Amino acid sequence: MLNRTSESIVTFHHTFSIGTTISDHPAGSFRVVKEEELIEGLSFAAYHAVSISVEMPAIGAPGTTRQFVAVSGRDLDAALDADSRILSSEGAPAIDETVPVHPG
Repeated sequence: MLNRTSESIVTFHHTFSIGTTISDHPAGSFRVVKEEELIEGLSFAAYHAVSISVEMPAIGAPGTTRQFVAVSGRDLDAALDADSRILSSEGAPAIDETVPVHPG
């Protein structure tokens, strides 16, 4: 099967948790890596996610040890939505903070 990998950066403005994997983590911008697999047998190219990982700690945070923590797409989306709702309740406009990272 053919796979592809994409990277993006997500920003949390408040302490956050992602499912049961990441709990009460400080706010910051984090690299997200998504591995997708080609769905074969279709008349067009389509992919489905096989893994999503968040690089910890946040980009620019002190610490020499970095690790990728596997999360579900649903849990990541829920955590971003929760952070966005907190921003909205504080009077700040809710904005999409997901930024694609282009190699090069």
